[in-house]
Amino acid sequence: MVLSGHWFGEGMLTSTNQAGNDVFELLANYQTRANGGDGWLRLITFEPDENEIEIYTYSPTLDEFETDADSRFTLSMSFDERIAPDAVPEPAGLALMGAALLALRRRRRAAD
Repeated sequence: MVLSGHWFGEGMLTSTNQAGNDVFELLANYQTRANGGDGWLRLITFEPDENEIEIYTYSPTLDEFETDADSRFTLSMSFDERIAPDAVPEPAGLALMGAALLALRRRRRAAD
């Protein structure tokens, strides 16, 4: 899943990664709306038992939900297949973990 902003509006795109799996790309940027965006934000609920990801758009400032097709929708995903321990091939998983650890180590050194 890719979450992005700073490109005005809302949108959703499904791409395919190198493993042939869906990658959900969600755009949400509300800062150009009235009052600097009225606090609009995305709520994402993962429902593994239903194999669904629920997307809501909500403003705590206005205490209301948007319900149009770009603001409220459901994504389907097999959690068992995508998040199983063997879902990520070991070399790729190790490379990602190694890169994350290296970035963390560099950040700690810079803070010292």
